[in-house]
Amino acid sequence: MFITKSLFVEYINSPKLAWYHVNDKKTHKKIQEHVHGGMDWAAIGQSVEDMVRKLYAGKTIADIDTKNLGFKARHKTYHTLSSKALDQNADVIYQAGFATDKLFVKTDFLVKNELWTYDLMEVKSKNSIRSNNKDHTLVDELVTDVSFQKYVLEKTLGAKFSWNCYLVYLNKEFRKHGEINPQDIILQELVTDDLMTDDAIERILATVESDLSLSLADFNKKFPYDGSDYFTYFGEEPPKKSIRNITGIVQDKKKELYEAKKILIDDITDEDILGILSNKDGGESRSSKFMNLRRQGETTIDKEEIKKRLATLKFPLFFYDYETVSFPIPTFEWLGPRGQTVVQYSVHKIDEDLSTGTPTLIITHKDCIVNPGETSNKRIIDQLVTDLEHGNGTYIVRNKSFECGRNKESSLLYPEHAEALEKINANTFDLMTLFSDMLYFDRRFLWSSSIKKVLPVLTDISYDTLEVGNGGDAMKLLYEIQQGHLTGAELEQSVINLLTYCEQDTRAMVRIWEVIKEKIA
Repeated sequence: MFITKSLFVEYINSPKLAWYHVNDKKTHKKIQEHVHGGMDWAAIGQSVEDMVRKLYAGKTIADIDTKNLGFKARHKTYHTLSSKALDQNADVIYQAGFATDKLFVKTDFLVKNELWTYDLMEVKSKNSIRSNNKDHTLVDELVTDVSFQKYVLEKTLGAKFSWNCYLVYLNKEFRKHGEINPQDIILQELVTDDLMTDDAIERILATVESDLSLSLADFNKKFPYDGSDYFTYFGEEPPKKSIRNITGIVQDKKKELYEAKKILIDDITDEDILGILSNKDGGESRSSKFMNLRRQGETTIDKEEIKKRLATLKFPLFFYDYETVSFPIPTFEWLGPRGQTVVQYSVHKIDEDLSTGTPTLIITHKDCIVNPGETSNKRIIDQLVTDLEHGNGTYIVRNKSFECGRNKESSLLYPEHAEALEKINANTFDLMTLFSDMLYFDRRFLWSSSIKKVLPVLTDISYDTLEVGNGGDAMKLLYEIQQGHLTGAELEQSVINLLTYCEQDTRAMVRIWEVIKEKIA
């Protein structure tokens, strides 16, 4: 068994994922797809490496040709090819790979320094590499990643390796204006002193192979489930009545219940509600409130509190929703690395017509979407502010922090709209808090306040028949459109599918609002 960097990192972060990596590649792939969604993150990450490569313009760069490696001997062959590049004294070696008898690592860049030894440059498509704790320590996963690389390079390169290890990442203060200068957006930091010792790595390596060779039953005994990510451990979604679905339950509470063999909601006793799930002072927590409501019956509606909240909503009402894209290397003007860029929206407006003496609701819809190759979202924000009538209304969303966050960012980008966007934020109501605050509780929501769980219970609207049915698919398609990768009939149909999906989001909110009004009347 070759222990690669990815396997080593997985073993430390999630031993069960590493076990699947070695013993059940089908499940491992399914977990990766579940975690990372449909986006081609490798291709997006490549854009950062391409930008870093521009830093070395004028230097000789050796690219390792890995097209015909073969499978069985790929690690040793990769090592041989990379060693030849070292012997040729290239200034920079891109994606060199080195192997010992049991370890293998593929680096991003090896860069020759003034002493003619090579520094390790590990590239990350992140705009921060340190934790927010008081010591600003290097993020644990990065420590593991670079430590393993350093250890293998020490063993394989000998005196040709400088022991200098750098993390190369994105400058979060950068804002795009015209062509990007790589020196403005790329930062690098020497992190050698932050890394694990060789002794610490060797203690871990001593157990990796034996642990990953265990049968599934024996592995699960040694590494019992601790309440962390369910899909990563079991390779499947949790059962509908899993304790993970208890509203507001935190990690240490989940772990305590799992250790007590309380796996399903029906396993929870009165003592558990009063002891484990309640607040430390014995008061009702969100988790204990959830359990108490569940025991009262299938549906519980706090009509008076809902009436109070809805009474604050003044016409006209604007139900709106954004779709965004986020790139490590910004493609939109005035945006920074990994900035969330609004590239599509849908708005349903409800106004009250009092002209006939009997109030009549008038519903209209407007939307907007990015054009192929568009490098600024100013057109979209200009139209958005017009369609939201410059903040003169009440604004209803399903994730207030997200929409308001994007509005705040847009107000900084386009100061001429700052006043309107601030008014919109000040008058925004999060419709889904009626469910997350458990004012409207229904077991059929499957213990979620997600619109996709609430919607089929309260209405006949479904996302199942849509060509684009979730935010991940929408982001992927919007990325393809903005990058100009789609043309002709494929582009036309993709735009239709995206507009239909986003309109469904706001239409769904309108319908939920209507149903709730009927329920509390």
